[in-house]
Amino acid sequence: MIGMLALAFCVRRMIVDFKERIQKEMSEAIVKAILEDAGYRVIDFGIERVLRELSCLTADQYNALGFPDAARRLPDFTVLTREQDKKFLVEVKYRKAFDLGLLQCEEIQEQISIFGELYLVCINGTAPDPYGYGSPRRFVPGCRLSRRNGVPAIHARVRQGSCRWTAIGALKDDENLWWKMSPLSELFETVNDFRYGQQVDKAVEALVEMLPAA
Repeated sequence: MIGMLALAFCVRRMIVDFKERIQKEMSEAIVKAILEDAGYRVIDFGIERVLRELSCLTADQYNALGFPDAARRLPDFTVLTREQDKKFLVEVKYRKAFDLGLLQCEEIQEQISIFGELYLVCINGTAPDPYGYGSPRRFVPGCRLSRRNGVPAIHARVRQGSCRWTAIGALKDDENLWWKMSPLSELFETVNDFRYGQQVDKAVEALVEMLPAA
């Protein structure tokens, strides 16, 4: 009986891991397509991309390899401008519900400490829309993260085109937190605001078309 329960747990864990992997792959593909369409050069940077064989390992096998923190915490992308005179280190996350836990998690905190500045892009399929604008941009915003005055901080959006560095520890974990993020068009200059909205719409449409009809 115990053996059957253990097997059932392992199978369920494998299904969950596969689902999370698919969500991550699709999220990264959406962000990569938006940035490349805007003229940026997007380079796969995460360790699982550089060493693709790692994707076949279990968590225990991966940890046993003992990669240093700087290698394990590589962001998903290095993004360069068309002129290759400016770079962005970009981490992509998918979340059904966005909360302060993402900004406070060990992975993000270590990335800030190791790399100095990080651009976090988060895809949220249930992004709040309190004013009923229906803007697709709200599903794929981002933010700059860095250390300010010795503590991890977010370049929090105050209003359109205006941000202020705020300690992550000082943020409230409520619906307003999502609106501290900025549209990608405010983080990456050549991302066209109108086209960006259309791209998110198309991305959602493409994902829906991949699913069989009910």
